[in-house]
Amino acid sequence: MVRIEFPCVTLIESNINLGFAGANNQGLLRATGEYQVLLNSDTILEDDTLTRCILWMQTRNNIGAVTPLLIGVDNKPQLCQFRFMSLKNEIRQMLWRDSLPLSGDDDPESWLPGTALVIRRDALRDIGGILDDKFFMYGEDADLSMRLCRSGWIRAVFRDGHIRHYGGASGGGADIHRRSDLQAWYFHARYRWARKHWSFCAFLFLLCIDFIDIGRGLITSLWNGNFLGRISYSKIKMASLIRALTGSLPPLPHQAKRS
Repeated sequence: MVRIEFPCVTLIESNINLGFAGANNQGLLRATGEYQVLLNSDTILEDDTLTRCILWMQTRNNIGAVTPLLIGVDNKPQLCQFRFMSLKNEIRQMLWRDSLPLSGDDDPESWLPGTALVIRRDALRDIGGILDDKFFMYGEDADLSMRLCRSGWIRAVFRDGHIRHYGGASGGGADIHRRSDLQAWYFHARYRWARKHWSFCAFLFLLCIDFIDIGRGLITSLWNGNFLGRISYSKIKMASLIRALTGSLPPLPHQAKRS
C-alpha cells in the first residue's frame, strides 16, 4: 500500500521485530533532513502541527527535541511530558506522596515521550545519532531525553499544535497491567534506565524499594479486595528484580514472536 500510494517514500522493511528503538534506528541512519520525527503507528496527523513544530524550533537553536500536545480519540488531553525517574521521587511514592511537579514546558528534569517527537539532527548527532536499541520497548524515549539533557539540549512541549493518539496499539491495548509480557518489559526498561544513568548504589537502592513495595502491595491488597490480581503483578515484579540482578531479558512479547 505504501509503495503504491506514496511512491516518493523510502520504505524500509524488516523480517524481524527489532523493537521500537531498533526499528526507528533503521530510519534515523538513512534520514538526511535537518529534523527527524519519531511517530507512533497509533497517531493521526490532523493538520500541519509537525511543520509548525519545526518552524518553532528554528527560532530556538538551543532546543533539541519537541513534542506537540497529545489528544486522545476521546478528545481528552494526554500527558506529553514526564519527570525523570529519581530516588527522591521513588521514596516519595513509597511514602504515598505525590511526585514533585514539573516547573514548565521546558523543565530540565523532564523527558518527552516518543509518540510524536521532533528531533534536531545536530542534537541527535551529539548523542550518537540513534536510540539505544537495548530498550526493546519502553524507556528508549526517556533515555533519549536524558542523553540530550546531558549534552546541553533543551526538550520542550509545543502547545500550538496537537497529534491525535489512540494509545496502546503496539501492545494490543492501553493497560499494560493486563498483559504480563508487556509488564515485564516495562520493569526491564525501568531497571535498565536506572542502571545506565544512576550510580550502582542508587540502582541497588531502587531494587530494595521495589522489593519492599511487593510486600506492601500484597498487604494493602487484602483491604482493597485485589489480592489475587496483586499476586500476579508481584510475581512479574519479583521476576524482573531477579533479571535486573542477573542481566537476563524477559521473554519476547507475544506479537514480537511472530515477526
